[in-house]
Amino acid sequence: MKYQVVLIFSFLFFYVGCSDDPQPIIYDGFSGNAERWSIRVGMPEDWKIINAHLESKRVLVEYDRGRGVEKQYVQLSFPIKDLNEHIQFRGANRINDLAILHFTVEEDPQSKFNPPLAKSENINGFRTREEY
Repeated sequence: MKYQVVLIFSFLFFYVGCSDDPQPIIYDGFSGNAERWSIRVGMPEDWKIINAHLESKRVLVEYDRGRGVEKQYVQLSFPIKDLNEHIQFRGANRINDLAILHFTVEEDPQSKFNPPLAKSENINGFRTREEY
């Protein structure tokens, strides 16, 4: 009897020690408009966020726990209507175990001409500014 109990517990500890399923990423909310979105997710602070892809009903988060890049989907509370197809991941801010993922619409640098707004000159140690 003791042998069976020890054997069962040893298999149980072996199974628990070998199962290394990733901890789920927890959805916390989102805010935004047509050009920018911020998605809040809960995930351990030591996981490094590599990339993210925003879809109308879910977010794909790519992260590294130190064992290579892993991917996990997070369902949104309700679908985003009229999501721009050119939206891209721009980065994340971390606050303890909360990650805020930022998405903005990509801009085509060829689409518009942006002249410089101001020019600086140093004259005798004073800084002057010329506006265009």
